[in-house]
Amino acid sequence: MIPGGNPLGAAALAALWGSVAIAGVVAASPVQAQTGEMGVWLAEIGAAAATAGSGPAPLALLSLAMAPLAAPDRPADLAQALPVVRVSDRGWIGEPGDSLAPNTPYPPRMAEPPALERILPLYPDAGRRLAVTAGELVLVNGDGALDALAGDWSVPGRRVVLRRGPHRRPLHAALTEFTQVAELLAAGAASGTSRLAMPLRPAAAVLEVPVCASYAGTGGLEGPTTLAGQAKPRLYGLKRNVAPVLVDAGLLLFQLHDGPMQQVLAVRDKGVALSSSGDLASYAALASATVASGSYKTCLAAGLLRVGATPSSLTVDAQGDNDASTGGYNTGSAASIAQKLLRGPGGITAANGSLFAWPVGEFGLWLQGGSVAQAIEALATGVFGWWGTDTAGVYQGGQLAAPEDLPTALTIEPWMLAGPPEEIGPLRAPWWRTRVGYQALGRTQEGDQLAGAVSAAERDYWGRGWRSAIATNTGISASYPLAEDGPELISGFDLLADAQSLADRLLVLFSKPRRMFLAKLRAGAGGYAWPTAQLGACLALRWPQHRALASGRPMIVQGVSARGDATTLTLWG
Repeated sequence: MIPGGNPLGAAALAALWGSVAIAGVVAASPVQAQTGEMGVWLAEIGAAAATAGSGPAPLALLSLAMAPLAAPDRPADLAQALPVVRVSDRGWIGEPGDSLAPNTPYPPRMAEPPALERILPLYPDAGRRLAVTAGELVLVNGDGALDALAGDWSVPGRRVVLRRGPHRRPLHAALTEFTQVAELLAAGAASGTSRLAMPLRPAAAVLEVPVCASYAGTGGLEGPTTLAGQAKPRLYGLKRNVAPVLVDAGLLLFQLHDGPMQQVLAVRDKGVALSSSGDLASYAALASATVASGSYKTCLAAGLLRVGATPSSLTVDAQGDNDASTGGYNTGSAASIAQKLLRGPGGITAANGSLFAWPVGEFGLWLQGGSVAQAIEALATGVFGWWGTDTAGVYQGGQLAAPEDLPTALTIEPWMLAGPPEEIGPLRAPWWRTRVGYQALGRTQEGDQLAGAVSAAERDYWGRGWRSAIATNTGISASYPLAEDGPELISGFDLLADAQSLADRLLVLFSKPRRMFLAKLRAGAGGYAWPTAQLGACLALRWPQHRALASGRPMIVQGVSARGDATTLTLWG
C-alpha cells in the first residue's frame, strides 16, 4: 500500500471518448455486451526539463519513469533516458511479451478516476469550439515522491494520455487492449500534504498563439516606426473590400498579405476602380517601378500592391494565401484555410485538413491580429460548424445535422438508464426564417467615403456590409405563434449558392421544436452505449412513460459527462 492515500478503482469508461462524429454522420458500431471485467486506468505524463540546462530527471521521479513504486505486481528495473511518468489507479505492468510496453510499470498513484466532459455547440450564437472540461489528475503523494513534478521538474504544456483497459491477474492485459480515452495537456502541478493535483487542458490550447507576425518598423517591408509591433495582415481565401496596410507612404506601397498570395481581383479608391498594370516578381522590382495615376501594380509573391496616386479610401478584392508549403490556394475553402492555419502559424505539422468536414465553397478570412484559435473559431462560425480535437489530439471539425436525417446508431432502452430521463430547458422557439450573409466586406463605406459616380446598388451593398440569402417557411409561424425570425448568420462564403445552402440547412435544423434530455446511464450499462455515444451521433432515447420518448425519439448526442462509472448523456432533438 502506498502511504498517504488509497487509490480508488476507476470504473469503465471504455471507448466513450472516441472520435467525434464528423458532420453528425456515425458508422454504426456493434453493441458490446458487458464482460464483467474490472478496469484499470493508465496515465502517461510527458514531463520534460523546464530549461535546457536543468539536467537529468530528479531522482524522485526515476521510480515512476523506470520501475514500479510499491511494486503493484512484480519488480522491474528499466532504463529510460526521457522520463515519461507513468501511473495507474490499480497498478499495471506490461508482460515481458507485450508488443507495446514490455516490462513497463504504471505504479498505483491515481487517487480517483479522471472526470471528463465534452459539449457540442448547438445554436449559431454559441461558441463553435467543442467545450472540453478535463478536470485534473489527482495523484497520491504521501511519500513526497511526486514533489519534483510541482517543483524543479516542469510539466505545464506536456502531453497527458489517459488509457483504460481490463484489469486482469495474474497476467495483465496487453496494452493493445487498452482504449485511449483522451489526449490532453497538463496545465501544471500543485502538491498538497498527501496528494498532487495536475489540472488538464484540451489539446487545442496550444493554438493560443499569434496568427500574424508583427512589423519591426525598420523600413521597407517592415514598415515605418509607426507600424512597429502592429500585426501584419493575413488574407485567406477570397475577401472583398479589405483595406490594405500602407507600409511605405513615399512609394504608395500597401501590403495585403504577409507572404505569397493568389490574385488581386479589383482595386478601388472611394469605390471607383483602378486599372491593373501587371504583376512584378519581387519587392525590389515593385519599389523601383513606375505606376501611372489611376492604376496599380502588384507583387503577388510578397502580398503587395502599389498605386500611382495618393488614394482617399483604398479597398481591394483579392484571393489570399498561396503558400505552396501549406497546400497552395486550394480553392480557398474553409477546410483548406483551417489546414493552412494549423500547419502555418499554428505549427501543427501533422494537421489533417480532411477531418474538417465543413461545407465546400470559396471562403474569405481577413486577419489583423488575434490567435490561431480565434481564426479557426471565425472559420467555424462562418460555416455554422464546430471544431476541436479528438481523443488522439487530431484537429477536426464538422456540422450539426438534424437527428431525423441521420441513421440511429443505438437505442437507449429503459433498462440502460439509472432513472427517468430528465428534460432540461427552457426550450428555444422554432424559427420560421433563416438568413445567411455572404460576400461580407472587410470594410464598409458610406456617404462621402464613396465617389459620386458609385451606383445606388453599390452604395447599399458597401454600406450594409454583406448580401443575404434567405430561407422561409411561413407554415412554421402559423403552427407555432411564438416562432421567431432567426438571427442572421454572417458567413464567409462568396457565392449565393453556398450561402443559400447553409440558410436552408439552418431552417431544417431549427424550424422544428427541439427538446433536450439528460440520460443517466445505469452502472454496468455503459458498455452498450460507449461504442456509439460520440458527440454528434444520433441515438434513440426510449422511455415508455414519457409521451415524447415512448416510441424512441432520435436525438443528437450534444454532451457526454463521465467520472468513473457515472456517465450522463445530454441529448438534443
